[in-house]
Amino acid sequence: MKTKNNVCWEAFGLIQKLLVLLVHFGPKTKRWFRRVWYNIFARKAYSHSFFFMNYGFSDENLFIEMAPKEEHERYPAQLYHHTANQECISEKKVLKVGSSRGGGASYISRYLKPKSVLGIDISKNAIKLCNSTHQYPNLSFCVGDSEKVPFVAMLDNQFPNAQFLITGFLGPGSNAHNPNGFLHVPYARKLTACISYVLGKFSF
Repeated sequence: MKTKNNVCWEAFGLIQKLLVLLVHFGPKTKRWFRRVWYNIFARKAYSHSFFFMNYGFSDENLFIEMAPKEEHERYPAQLYHHTANQECISEKKVLKVGSSRGGGASYISRYLKPKSVLGIDISKNAIKLCNSTHQYPNLSFCVGDSEKVPFVAMLDNQFPNAQFLITGFLGPGSNAHNPNGFLHVPYARKLTACISYVLGKFSF
């Protein structure tokens, strides 16, 4: 005989399966679900106690200066510092796609001296949090979709004589932004073969 608790768990499992089917029904439903879920998370986690949502970086040769109140997020900040310093961004305009809670964009704008930093995110709630927390002269946030950033048009304008081959690299069902993220190896192999073929047709 099923107890009320067992029935609840079965119902929860059924709902979970339906959500998985919905998410994997197609690219549009996947994007819609992620946008809705992320907005809910941003609203429920509307706390000023943490501003980074990324992995950290540690190296014995790297120790960045930080305000004491930011010390608890040292390692995520060091990841931004290490990554952003692969190029000189001083006095340059920086676009941060997927600004989340604004910690990365805020760190870059204050410590690496760019001309300006613009953070975009699909979540209105996340942008609201960012604008209410990170208020600096060279930093701004607005709602934006990373899939609609006119990056290719900008490249076309700057390099009119160049040809571009632009593609994704993760493959179906892959995710690079959570602890269980993975790379779809069969897709990556096929993509690498295609790009090699295309490049092989050009003479340099």
